[in-house]
Amino acid sequence: MADGHAPTIADERPVDIYRLSAMEIWGGSGARRERVKVPGLEADIHCVPHEGAAEGGDLHFLSTCAMGQISRFTIADIAGHGHTAGPLSARLRALIRKHINTPNPTRFTQALNEEFAALSREGLFATALIVTYFAPTDHLIVCNAGHPRPLIRRASRGRWELLDERCDGLVTQDHAKDAGVGNLPLGLLEGTRYPQYATPLEPGDALIAYTDAFIEAADPAGMQLGEQGLLALVQDLDPARPDLRDEIIRRVDRHRGGAPANDDATLLVLRHTADNPPPLRLSMRLKTLGKLVGVVRLDTGKGF
Repeated sequence: MADGHAPTIADERPVDIYRLSAMEIWGGSGARRERVKVPGLEADIHCVPHEGAAEGGDLHFLSTCAMGQISRFTIADIAGHGHTAGPLSARLRALIRKHINTPNPTRFTQALNEEFAALSREGLFATALIVTYFAPTDHLIVCNAGHPRPLIRRASRGRWELLDERCDGLVTQDHAKDAGVGNLPLGLLEGTRYPQYATPLEPGDALIAYTDAFIEAADPAGMQLGEQGLLALVQDLDPARPDLRDEIIRRVDRHRGGAPANDDATLLVLRHTADNPPPLRLSMRLKTLGKLVGVVRLDTGKGF
């Protein structure tokens, strides 16, 4: 699907729902305001390149595996703005296609790091957040390469929290053994480890992922929101409200006093619907989940 119309922050037009098919890759680096459904999740995406450019330095991609059981959400924020976004967007899409059936997101993130390492001589690096959802067991697996931490809201707790490996996630073997440098932005250091952590979702749980334009939003006095400020800003918001994404954008706009964002801005809101595809056999569910979170050793380059 090609990049869509150029939305404004206050765009209130109805959003069509697009359903991803198996083996489909959706997204890019242009302006977008859409709602997408995959098995178990509903995603609202908002992307506005800096100063109304055709393409920005934020990349966003959604993909599903051949069996429709694994969905992957990738957000990358290239240092600077969008002059290199087009070629990098194409290279990222090619990498996603290559790894579309690979369960473990660490392998994909390490491939991204190698891709950006080749460009580091030009001063290019990026942060990235790779969120993988395994529908048969309702697990969310997160791999973070120097990116702002997402926010999660458990329906059972009724509050938003910053999501990282300390927030009731499952610490994987990869993470426990990682004694070196990890989770750096892509392209800074070859051989960086990118462990992941997993957490189960219940119906009604929600996640907010974003690029740094949201936490670097400054009020008229120059005070930036930061992660804690964004967390406080959304704390009273119910994920069930259909305009959740737009309300977050409105509140960040108010914090800036109506001034435009000074960077590309991407926001992703995920709602867990638990509307899953036909279940896999128990043995296959456990084996695939093990591969996703690094508990089961992967074979070489074959995915499932």
